[in-house]
Amino acid sequence: MERRVEDFIFRGTDDWKWVDYLVKDGEGALVIAEANIKEIIDELEEIKRKLDSERRPSDSILKIQNTYLQKNVLSFLSSANVLPKYGFPVDVVDLDILHNSENAKLVNISRDLKLAISEFAPDSEIVANKKVWKPYALNMNKTKGWPVQQYAICKHCGRLYAYHVDLGTPFEDREEKCCNEPLNYFYYVQPVFGFSTRADEAPGNPGERRKAKPMPSRVKFDTYVDEDLELTETYQKEVEIGPHKIDVKYSSRGKMVIVNSGGGRGYLICKKCGYIIPKTFESNSKKTKQKSEHKTRLGKKCENTKYLYHVHLGHEFITDVVEIKLPLIDKKYNQTSFWPSLLYSIMEGASMELGIARNEIGGTLYRASGEDLINTSIILYDDVPGGAGHAKKISKQLIGVLENAKIKVAGTCGCAEDTSCYGCLRSFENQFYHDILQRGIAYEYLSDLLQYVRINERILTHHS
Repeated sequence: MERRVEDFIFRGTDDWKWVDYLVKDGEGALVIAEANIKEIIDELEEIKRKLDSERRPSDSILKIQNTYLQKNVLSFLSSANVLPKYGFPVDVVDLDILHNSENAKLVNISRDLKLAISEFAPDSEIVANKKVWKPYALNMNKTKGWPVQQYAICKHCGRLYAYHVDLGTPFEDREEKCCNEPLNYFYYVQPVFGFSTRADEAPGNPGERRKAKPMPSRVKFDTYVDEDLELTETYQKEVEIGPHKIDVKYSSRGKMVIVNSGGGRGYLICKKCGYIIPKTFESNSKKTKQKSEHKTRLGKKCENTKYLYHVHLGHEFITDVVEIKLPLIDKKYNQTSFWPSLLYSIMEGASMELGIARNEIGGTLYRASGEDLINTSIILYDDVPGGAGHAKKISKQLIGVLENAKIKVAGTCGCAEDTSCYGCLRSFENQFYHDILQRGIAYEYLSDLLQYVRINERILTHHS
């Protein structure tokens, strides 16, 4: 046993084969990481040239480029699959407490960016050291800029389109339609420098009733990355249950995008000082004069009195994912409530099968081929920093996951079949689906699927 462990740990070190993993032409981890950064920089450089040709300011483009070029080494190497993320808290940001009180000196508040874009968003409140602290601005950097993407999500198939841009500068060659419908684009800002409170605003005292939690952020699957890289593990298999086939794909490098749209309203942000507030429903323009006069986080009057930009807050991350493509075995399942209900029943089943907390698994629906509901995939991903191998285990224990999912929605919770409750499908994170989640349709489908005894599995491809 000791010898096998030793061989596993030191495999490739004595013959320096690991160097190929990093610098091999066309597929080394560092080579691909460099190419990815260059692609983003080139996209931004093209925007800068256009602004320069039109004699418009382009300094903000240089700052965004610096954000990528001067990224922390550990963050860059872990996100590029050179170093494992395990143990490296690379996506953590702070809420800087700027007040000069004694309470402020004892407070240190930080969150993973996936949580920070909601918990530190405008109009939220954080209780720490028996005081209530309110985020006021996004932190800025003198030589760097927030990474910004212009994005759209098709309202029919849910497909994500995203492009690196400067705030307020649209991407010229973007897709305009999906599923024969116009795409509605927004900007999302990645608050990589953190958040801060207002220096001249004293913290409040907690009341008897806590403020409601902010709306959960929506997570979308973007794409698989670095699939040809030797350090990336991927495999595909086919599971046969009676006459039905399930396609399963696992990858250690799935790119997810999480966006907080402020409940659909979005936020208004000052590009000069980082001041940010919730947007009201009255203003529909991308740039607005709603409360344009404001103070900086240090309490000084901001020089920008013209307009604020309409934005969402977002973050992208790479983690282990498993894509499960289940057959639509009967036309009766082709309805709005079916796929969300099945998604969350399978997430509950995975939690039961693996014996882990439900919040360690995330999930979303994905349709790569447009609006055809038959080609809907369920994407499950590790929702812990750096991943924990849950997605891989789900791919290998799929039948057990489905059987536990069926148990979860069998009705022991006590709710009616045409609805759901917190004992079966509902959770805080899926509250935007609460009106359509039905445990009955998920139970009926899983019962139809699992009625067959004959089960076969066949590995189609495997790369690691």
